[in-house]
Amino acid sequence: MGPLLFIFVNEPKLIEMVLNSPKCLEKSFLYKFLRLDKGLLAAKHESWQVHRKLLESSFHLDTVKNFIPIFIDSADQMISNINALEEKNNVNLFEITSRCALTMVLSSSFGLSAAEVHISDDMLKSVEELIKIISHRCREPVFYIERIYRFTRNYYREKKYRKRCYYYLDQVLKERRELVEPPNKNMCGPSTPFKQHDEEMGDPTLVPKKNFIDQLIFNEGKFSDEEIHDHIYTFVVAGYETTALQTAFTLLLLAMHDDVQNKLFEEIEKALPNKHSILDHSTLMKMKYLENVIKESMRLLPPVPLIGRETLEDLELDEVIVPKGVTLIIHFFNLHRKKEIWGDDAEEFNPDRFSSENENKRHPYSFLPFSGGSRDCIGKHYAMLAVKTILVKFLRNYKVSTDLKYDELTFRADITMKVCQDLKVNIEER
Repeated sequence: MGPLLFIFVNEPKLIEMVLNSPKCLEKSFLYKFLRLDKGLLAAKHESWQVHRKLLESSFHLDTVKNFIPIFIDSADQMISNINALEEKNNVNLFEITSRCALTMVLSSSFGLSAAEVHISDDMLKSVEELIKIISHRCREPVFYIERIYRFTRNYYREKKYRKRCYYYLDQVLKERRELVEPPNKNMCGPSTPFKQHDEEMGDPTLVPKKNFIDQLIFNEGKFSDEEIHDHIYTFVVAGYETTALQTAFTLLLLAMHDDVQNKLFEEIEKALPNKHSILDHSTLMKMKYLENVIKESMRLLPPVPLIGRETLEDLELDEVIVPKGVTLIIHFFNLHRKKEIWGDDAEEFNPDRFSSENENKRHPYSFLPFSGGSRDCIGKHYAMLAVKTILVKFLRNYKVSTDLKYDELTFRADITMKVCQDLKVNIEER
Protein backbone atom coordinates (compact mmCIF):
# COMPACT_ATOMS: atom_id res chain seq x y z
CA MET A 1 0.00 0.00 0.00
CA GLY A 2 2.12 2.89 -1.27
CA PRO A 3 5.40 2.87 0.71
CA LEU A 4 3.86 0.58 3.37
CA LEU A 5 4.30 -3.18 3.14
CA PHE A 6 1.48 -5.46 4.35
CA ILE A 7 1.84 -9.26 4.32
CA PHE A 8 -1.11 -11.56 4.96
CA VAL A 9 -0.29 -14.68 6.97
CA ASN A 10 -2.93 -17.40 6.65
CA GLU A 11 -1.34 -20.75 7.54
CA PRO A 12 -1.82 -21.93 11.17
CA LYS A 13 1.84 -22.99 11.48
CA LEU A 14 3.07 -19.54 10.36
CA ILE A 15 0.45 -17.72 12.43
CA GLU A 16 1.70 -19.57 15.51
CA MET A 17 5.26 -18.43 14.74
CA VAL A 18 4.15 -14.79 14.35
CA LEU A 19 1.98 -14.63 17.46
CA ASN A 20 4.64 -16.26 19.66
CA SER A 21 7.67 -14.41 18.33
CA PRO A 22 9.19 -11.66 20.52
CA LYS A 23 9.94 -9.93 17.22
CA CYS A 24 6.18 -9.49 16.57
CA LEU A 25 4.89 -8.11 19.86
CA GLU A 26 4.24 -4.64 18.42
CA LYS A 27 0.75 -3.82 17.17
CA SER A 28 0.32 -2.31 13.71
CA PHE A 29 0.47 1.48 13.32
CA LEU A 30 -3.24 1.34 12.43
CA TYR A 31 -4.07 0.92 16.12
CA LYS A 32 -2.91 4.47 16.82
CA PHE A 33 -6.12 5.71 15.18
CA LEU A 34 -7.96 4.46 18.28
CA ARG A 35 -6.16 7.21 20.23
CA LEU A 36 -5.79 4.82 23.16
CA ASP A 37 -2.05 4.37 22.83
CA LYS A 38 -1.51 3.46 26.49
CA GLY A 39 -4.27 0.84 26.71
CA LEU A 40 -3.48 -2.90 26.51
CA LEU A 41 -4.90 -3.20 23.00
CA ALA A 42 -2.65 -0.64 21.33
CA ALA A 43 0.25 -0.03 23.78
CA LYS A 44 3.88 -0.29 22.74
CA HIS A 45 5.24 -3.70 23.61
CA GLU A 46 7.53 -2.47 26.41
CA SER A 47 4.72 -0.93 28.48
CA TRP A 48 2.25 -3.65 27.44
CA GLN A 49 4.44 -6.34 29.03
CA VAL A 50 4.56 -4.51 32.38
CA HIS A 51 0.87 -3.59 32.46
CA ARG A 52 -0.34 -7.01 31.34
CA LYS A 53 1.35 -8.59 34.37
CA LEU A 54 -0.17 -6.01 36.72
CA LEU A 55 -3.69 -6.47 35.36
CA GLU A 56 -3.65 -10.23 34.71
CA SER A 57 -5.22 -11.13 38.07
CA SER A 58 -8.25 -8.94 37.35
CA PHE A 59 -9.11 -11.17 34.37
CA HIS A 60 -8.16 -14.54 35.84
CA LEU A 61 -10.97 -17.09 35.66
CA ASP A 62 -11.21 -17.25 39.47
CA THR A 63 -11.84 -13.50 39.51
CA VAL A 64 -14.20 -13.42 36.56
CA LYS A 65 -16.40 -16.15 38.09
CA ASN A 66 -17.31 -13.62 40.80
CA PHE A 67 -18.93 -11.44 38.12
CA ILE A 68 -21.56 -14.05 37.19
CA PRO A 69 -24.20 -12.55 39.56
CA ILE A 70 -23.63 -9.19 37.79
CA PHE A 71 -23.96 -10.90 34.40
CA ILE A 72 -27.21 -12.51 35.55
CA ASP A 73 -28.64 -9.20 36.81
CA SER A 74 -27.78 -7.53 33.51
CA ALA A 75 -29.33 -10.38 31.52
CA ASP A 76 -32.47 -10.29 33.70
CA GLN A 77 -32.72 -6.58 32.96
CA MET A 78 -32.49 -7.44 29.24
CA ILE A 79 -35.33 -9.95 29.64
CA SER A 80 -37.46 -7.27 31.34
CA ASN A 81 -36.75 -4.87 28.46
CA ILE A 82 -37.77 -7.49 25.90
CA ASN A 83 -40.95 -8.31 27.84
CA ALA A 84 -41.83 -4.62 27.76
CA LEU A 85 -41.69 -4.48 23.94
CA GLU A 86 -45.12 -4.04 22.39
CA GLU A 87 -43.96 -5.66 19.15
CA LYS A 88 -41.58 -8.60 19.26
CA ASN A 89 -41.32 -9.13 15.51
CA ASN A 90 -38.51 -7.55 13.46
CA VAL A 91 -36.52 -6.76 16.59
CA ASN A 92 -32.91 -5.65 16.08
CA LEU A 93 -30.77 -8.14 18.02
CA PHE A 94 -27.74 -5.86 18.33
CA GLU A 95 -29.80 -3.12 19.96
CA ILE A 96 -30.79 -5.62 22.66
CA THR A 97 -27.40 -7.25 23.21
CA SER A 98 -25.40 -4.00 23.08
CA ARG A 99 -27.31 -2.44 25.96
CA CYS A 100 -27.01 -5.65 27.98
CA ALA A 101 -23.27 -6.08 27.29
CA LEU A 102 -22.49 -2.46 28.14
CA THR A 103 -24.42 -2.80 31.41
CA MET A 104 -22.35 -5.89 32.24
CA VAL A 105 -19.03 -4.20 31.48
CA LEU A 106 -19.83 -1.00 33.39
CA SER A 107 -21.27 -2.89 36.38
CA SER A 108 -18.35 -5.29 36.73
CA SER A 109 -15.73 -2.61 36.07
CA PHE A 110 -17.02 0.13 38.34
CA GLY A 111 -18.61 -1.93 41.11
CA LEU A 112 -22.18 -0.93 40.23
CA SER A 113 -25.39 -2.93 40.18
CA ALA A 114 -27.21 -3.31 36.87
CA ALA A 115 -29.93 -1.01 38.21
CA GLU A 116 -27.36 1.73 38.87
CA VAL A 117 -26.09 1.75 35.28
CA HIS A 118 -27.95 4.25 33.14
CA ILE A 119 -27.10 3.93 29.46
CA SER A 120 -28.45 6.57 27.14
CA ASP A 121 -29.18 5.98 23.47
CA ASP A 122 -26.79 8.86 22.84
CA MET A 123 -23.88 7.00 24.40
CA LEU A 124 -24.56 3.82 22.40
CA LYS A 125 -24.79 5.87 19.22
CA SER A 126 -21.56 7.71 20.06
CA VAL A 127 -19.60 4.47 20.44
CA GLU A 128 -21.04 3.08 17.19
CA GLU A 129 -20.26 6.26 15.25
CA LEU A 130 -16.72 6.37 16.64
CA ILE A 131 -16.07 2.83 15.45
CA LYS A 132 -17.42 3.67 11.97
CA ILE A 133 -15.26 6.79 11.70
CA ILE A 134 -12.05 5.06 12.84
CA SER A 135 -12.74 2.10 10.54
CA HIS A 136 -13.25 4.42 7.58
CA ARG A 137 -9.92 6.09 8.32
CA CYS A 138 -8.16 2.70 8.36
CA ARG A 139 -9.50 2.00 4.86
CA GLU A 140 -8.36 5.34 3.41
CA PRO A 141 -4.53 5.59 3.32
CA VAL A 142 -4.59 9.31 2.50
CA PHE A 143 -6.09 9.90 5.97
CA TYR A 144 -3.25 8.04 7.70
CA ILE A 145 -1.49 11.42 7.64
CA GLU A 146 -2.81 13.33 10.65
CA ARG A 147 -2.34 16.77 9.09
CA ILE A 148 -4.58 15.79 6.18
CA TYR A 149 -7.13 13.98 8.35
CA ARG A 150 -7.61 17.09 10.51
CA PHE A 151 -9.11 18.91 7.52
CA THR A 152 -11.86 16.33 7.14
CA ARG A 153 -15.40 16.39 8.50
CA ASN A 154 -14.80 13.02 10.13
CA TYR A 155 -12.06 14.48 12.33
CA TYR A 156 -14.53 16.88 13.94
CA ARG A 157 -17.22 14.19 14.19
CA GLU A 158 -14.70 11.91 15.90
CA LYS A 159 -13.89 14.64 18.45
CA LYS A 160 -17.59 15.16 19.16
CA TYR A 161 -18.44 11.50 19.71
CA ARG A 162 -15.25 10.80 21.66
CA LYS A 163 -16.03 13.70 24.02
CA ARG A 164 -19.51 12.28 24.70
CA CYS A 165 -18.16 8.82 25.52
CA TYR A 166 -15.40 10.15 27.74
CA TYR A 167 -17.75 12.44 29.67
CA TYR A 168 -19.97 9.59 30.84
CA LEU A 169 -17.10 7.28 31.82
CA ASP A 170 -15.17 10.10 33.52
CA GLN A 171 -18.15 10.75 35.79
CA VAL A 172 -18.43 7.08 36.78
CA LEU A 173 -14.66 6.82 37.35
CA LYS A 174 -14.71 9.91 39.57
CA GLU A 175 -17.44 8.39 41.74
CA ARG A 176 -15.55 5.08 42.00
CA ARG A 177 -12.34 6.85 42.99
CA GLU A 178 -14.12 8.69 45.78
CA LEU A 179 -15.59 5.42 47.05
CA VAL A 180 -12.49 3.22 47.14
CA GLU A 181 -9.47 5.54 47.26
CA PRO A 182 -7.76 5.15 50.65
CA PRO A 183 -7.21 8.32 52.76
CA ASN A 184 -3.45 7.94 52.39
CA LYS A 185 -2.56 6.28 49.11
CA ASN A 186 1.10 6.03 50.12
CA MET A 187 0.19 3.57 52.89
CA CYS A 188 -1.71 1.27 50.56
CA GLY A 189 0.47 -1.10 48.55
CA PRO A 190 -0.51 -3.21 45.57
CA SER A 191 -1.71 -6.14 47.67
CA THR A 192 -3.36 -4.21 50.51
CA PRO A 193 -7.07 -4.83 50.96
CA PHE A 194 -9.40 -1.85 51.07
CA LYS A 195 -12.69 -1.17 52.83
CA GLN A 196 -15.76 -1.39 50.69
CA HIS A 197 -19.35 -1.27 51.91
CA ASP A 198 -20.99 -4.68 51.92
CA GLU A 199 -24.75 -4.03 51.68
CA GLU A 200 -25.65 -7.55 52.77
CA MET A 201 -23.56 -7.36 55.93
CA GLY A 202 -24.43 -3.73 56.61
CA ASP A 203 -20.87 -2.97 57.73
CA PRO A 204 -17.69 -2.06 55.88
CA THR A 205 -15.78 -5.23 55.10
CA LEU A 206 -12.25 -5.96 53.97
CA VAL A 207 -12.34 -7.38 50.44
CA PRO A 208 -9.52 -8.28 48.04
CA LYS A 209 -8.66 -5.79 45.35
CA LYS A 210 -9.55 -7.77 42.25
CA ASN A 211 -11.78 -5.31 40.36
CA PHE A 212 -10.16 -4.02 37.18
CA ILE A 213 -10.79 -0.34 37.90
CA ASP A 214 -9.81 -0.68 41.56
CA GLN A 215 -6.57 -2.37 40.47
CA LEU A 216 -5.75 0.71 38.40
CA ILE A 217 -6.72 3.14 41.17
CA PHE A 218 -4.67 1.37 43.84
CA ASN A 219 -1.65 1.09 41.58
CA GLU A 220 -1.60 4.74 40.53
CA GLY A 221 2.11 4.87 41.30
CA LYS A 222 2.60 2.35 38.50
CA PHE A 223 0.08 3.87 36.07
CA SER A 224 0.04 7.44 34.82
CA ASP A 225 -3.30 9.26 34.53
CA GLU A 226 -3.15 8.79 30.77
CA GLU A 227 -2.53 5.06 31.15
CA ILE A 228 -5.45 4.68 33.58
CA HIS A 229 -7.67 6.59 31.14
CA ASP A 230 -6.65 4.47 28.14
CA HIS A 231 -6.91 1.14 29.97
CA ILE A 232 -10.44 1.94 31.12
CA TYR A 233 -11.73 3.07 27.73
CA THR A 234 -10.05 0.17 25.97
CA PHE A 235 -11.71 -2.38 28.23
CA VAL A 236 -15.15 -0.75 28.22
CA VAL A 237 -15.41 -0.18 24.47
CA ALA A 238 -13.63 -3.35 23.31
CA GLY A 239 -15.31 -5.53 25.93
CA TYR A 240 -18.82 -4.27 25.32
CA GLU A 241 -18.68 -4.19 21.49
CA THR A 242 -17.24 -7.68 21.01
CA THR A 243 -19.53 -9.28 23.61
CA ALA A 244 -22.61 -7.62 22.13
CA LEU A 245 -21.70 -8.63 18.59
CA GLN A 246 -20.86 -12.24 19.43
CA THR A 247 -24.10 -12.72 21.36
CA ALA A 248 -26.15 -11.17 18.56
CA PHE A 249 -24.35 -13.23 15.89
CA THR A 250 -24.93 -16.45 17.84
CA LEU A 251 -28.63 -15.73 18.30
CA LEU A 252 -28.93 -14.86 14.61
CA LEU A 253 -27.36 -18.17 13.57
CA LEU A 254 -29.65 -20.04 15.98
CA ALA A 255 -32.64 -18.23 14.48
CA MET A 256 -31.54 -19.52 11.08
CA HIS A 257 -30.96 -23.10 12.30
CA ASP A 258 -33.99 -24.30 14.21
CA ASP A 259 -32.58 -27.79 14.77
CA VAL A 260 -29.50 -26.42 16.55
CA GLN A 261 -31.61 -24.03 18.61
CA ASN A 262 -33.89 -26.87 19.73
CA LYS A 263 -30.96 -29.08 20.69
CA LEU A 264 -29.38 -26.24 22.68
CA PHE A 265 -32.66 -25.45 24.42
CA GLU A 266 -32.95 -29.10 25.50
CA GLU A 267 -29.52 -28.82 27.15
CA ILE A 268 -30.46 -25.54 28.85
CA GLU A 269 -33.81 -26.88 30.03
CA LYS A 270 -32.16 -29.96 31.51
CA ALA A 271 -29.71 -27.78 33.46
CA LEU A 272 -32.38 -25.21 34.40
CA PRO A 273 -35.75 -27.02 34.68
CA ASN A 274 -37.65 -23.75 35.14
CA LYS A 275 -37.03 -20.07 34.44
CA HIS A 276 -36.16 -19.42 38.09
CA SER A 277 -33.58 -22.21 38.46
CA ILE A 278 -30.21 -21.14 39.87
CA LEU A 279 -27.56 -20.32 37.28
CA ASP A 280 -23.94 -20.40 38.42
CA HIS A 281 -20.47 -21.14 37.06
CA SER A 282 -20.65 -24.91 37.51
CA THR A 283 -24.00 -25.01 35.68
CA LEU A 284 -22.60 -23.01 32.76
CA MET A 285 -19.56 -25.31 32.54
CA LYS A 286 -21.78 -28.40 32.27
CA MET A 287 -23.40 -27.07 29.08
CA LYS A 288 -20.96 -28.49 26.53
CA TYR A 289 -23.20 -27.99 23.51
CA LEU A 290 -23.60 -24.32 24.45
CA GLU A 291 -19.83 -23.90 24.23
CA ASN A 292 -19.74 -25.69 20.88
CA VAL A 293 -22.46 -23.38 19.52
CA ILE A 294 -20.60 -20.26 20.66
CA LYS A 295 -17.30 -21.49 19.19
CA GLU A 296 -18.92 -22.29 15.84
CA SER A 297 -20.49 -18.82 15.84
CA MET A 298 -17.06 -17.31 16.57
CA ARG A 299 -15.60 -19.33 13.72
CA LEU A 300 -18.04 -18.09 11.11
CA LEU A 301 -18.65 -14.60 12.50
CA PRO A 302 -15.66 -13.52 14.60
CA PRO A 303 -16.27 -10.09 16.19
CA VAL A 304 -12.64 -9.17 15.44
CA PRO A 305 -12.08 -10.22 11.81
CA LEU A 306 -8.35 -9.48 11.63
CA ILE A 307 -5.36 -8.14 13.56
CA GLY A 308 -2.06 -6.53 12.59
CA ARG A 309 1.42 -6.99 14.05
CA GLU A 310 4.54 -5.04 13.15
CA THR A 311 7.94 -6.71 12.98
CA LEU A 312 10.43 -5.25 15.47
CA GLU A 313 13.35 -6.97 13.71
CA ASP A 314 13.92 -9.01 10.55
CA LEU A 315 11.90 -12.20 10.88
CA GLU A 316 12.28 -15.50 9.06
CA LEU A 317 8.94 -17.03 8.05
CA ASP A 318 8.87 -20.20 5.98
CA GLU A 319 12.41 -19.55 4.66
CA VAL A 320 11.49 -15.98 3.72
CA ILE A 321 13.03 -12.97 5.51
CA VAL A 322 10.39 -10.41 6.47
CA PRO A 323 12.11 -7.03 7.05
CA LYS A 324 11.76 -4.94 10.18
CA GLY A 325 8.78 -2.54 10.15
CA VAL A 326 6.47 -4.70 8.01
CA THR A 327 2.82 -5.10 9.02
CA LEU A 328 1.71 -8.73 9.21
CA ILE A 329 -2.05 -9.19 8.86
CA ILE A 330 -3.78 -12.25 10.31
CA HIS A 331 -7.26 -12.53 8.84
CA PHE A 332 -9.35 -14.65 11.20
CA PHE A 333 -12.45 -14.43 9.01
CA ASN A 334 -10.62 -16.14 6.14
CA LEU A 335 -8.65 -18.53 8.37
CA HIS A 336 -11.86 -19.81 9.95
CA ARG A 337 -13.33 -20.64 6.53
CA LYS A 338 -10.38 -22.42 4.89
CA LYS A 339 -11.62 -25.68 3.37
CA GLU A 340 -8.22 -27.30 3.87
CA ILE A 341 -8.83 -26.97 7.62
CA TRP A 342 -12.60 -27.13 8.02
CA GLY A 343 -13.64 -29.31 5.09
CA ASP A 344 -15.85 -28.74 2.06
CA ASP A 345 -18.71 -27.59 4.29
CA ALA A 346 -16.58 -24.83 5.88
CA GLU A 347 -19.25 -22.21 5.11
CA GLU A 348 -21.95 -24.13 6.98
CA PHE A 349 -22.98 -23.71 10.63
CA ASN A 350 -22.22 -26.96 12.44
CA PRO A 351 -21.44 -26.84 16.19
CA ASP A 352 -20.35 -30.49 16.16
CA ARG A 353 -17.05 -29.33 14.64
CA PHE A 354 -16.10 -28.43 18.22
CA SER A 355 -16.76 -31.78 19.83
CA SER A 356 -13.62 -32.84 21.71
CA GLU A 357 -12.99 -35.56 19.12
CA ASN A 358 -13.05 -33.16 16.15
CA GLU A 359 -11.30 -30.29 17.93
CA ASN A 360 -8.24 -32.39 18.74
CA LYS A 361 -7.66 -33.12 15.04
CA ARG A 362 -6.95 -29.48 14.14
CA HIS A 363 -3.90 -27.28 14.58
CA PRO A 364 -4.43 -25.13 17.71
CA TYR A 365 -3.87 -21.96 15.68
CA SER A 366 -6.55 -22.77 13.11
CA PHE A 367 -9.21 -21.26 15.41
CA LEU A 368 -8.35 -17.96 17.07
CA PRO A 369 -11.43 -16.12 18.34
CA PHE A 370 -9.29 -14.36 20.98
CA SER A 371 -6.05 -14.17 18.98
CA GLY A 372 -3.15 -16.23 20.36
CA GLY A 373 0.30 -16.13 21.88
CA SER A 374 1.35 -13.95 24.80
CA ARG A 375 -0.54 -10.93 23.46
CA ASP A 376 -3.89 -12.67 23.18
CA CYS A 377 -7.12 -11.16 24.51
CA ILE A 378 -6.82 -10.65 28.27
CA GLY A 379 -10.62 -10.71 28.61
CA LYS A 380 -11.27 -14.11 26.99
CA HIS A 381 -12.67 -15.75 30.16
CA TYR A 382 -14.79 -12.69 30.87
CA ALA A 383 -16.20 -12.66 27.33
CA MET A 384 -17.08 -16.37 27.26
CA LEU A 385 -18.90 -16.29 30.60
CA ALA A 386 -20.75 -13.10 29.65
CA VAL A 387 -21.91 -14.51 26.30
CA LYS A 388 -22.92 -17.83 27.87
CA THR A 389 -24.98 -16.05 30.55
CA ILE A 390 -26.86 -13.87 28.05
CA LEU A 391 -27.58 -16.79 25.73
CA VAL A 392 -28.83 -19.07 28.51
CA LYS A 393 -31.11 -16.38 29.93
CA PHE A 394 -32.43 -15.42 26.49
CA LEU A 395 -33.05 -18.95 25.23
CA ARG A 396 -34.59 -20.15 28.50
CA ASN A 397 -37.24 -17.45 28.01
CA TYR A 398 -37.58 -17.09 24.23
CA LYS A 399 -37.48 -18.85 20.90
CA VAL A 400 -36.01 -16.82 18.06
CA SER A 401 -36.58 -16.93 14.30
CA THR A 402 -35.71 -14.76 11.30
CA ASP A 403 -36.49 -14.21 7.63
CA LEU A 404 -32.79 -13.57 6.91
CA LYS A 405 -30.92 -16.27 5.00
CA TYR A 406 -27.37 -17.14 5.96
CA ASP A 407 -26.06 -17.38 2.40
CA GLU A 408 -27.47 -13.92 1.64
CA LEU A 409 -25.59 -12.16 4.43
CA THR A 410 -22.91 -9.66 3.45
CA PHE A 411 -20.12 -8.53 5.74
CA ARG A 412 -18.09 -5.40 6.42
CA ALA A 413 -14.75 -5.44 8.25
CA ASP A 414 -14.67 -2.40 10.51
CA ILE A 415 -12.52 -2.49 13.64
CA THR A 416 -15.04 -5.14 14.55
CA MET A 417 -16.91 -7.23 12.00
CA LYS A 418 -20.38 -6.16 10.98
CA VAL A 419 -23.18 -7.82 9.07
CA CYS A 420 -24.41 -5.27 6.54
CA GLN A 421 -28.05 -6.25 7.03
CA ASP A 422 -29.92 -5.27 10.19
CA LEU A 423 -30.01 -8.26 12.53
CA LYS A 424 -33.81 -8.46 12.59
CA VAL A 425 -35.45 -11.40 14.35
CA ASN A 426 -38.83 -12.49 15.67
CA ILE A 427 -38.97 -13.26 19.38
CA GLU A 428 -41.52 -15.70 20.78
CA GLU A 429 -42.00 -16.39 24.48
CA ARG A 430 -41.52 -20.02 25.54
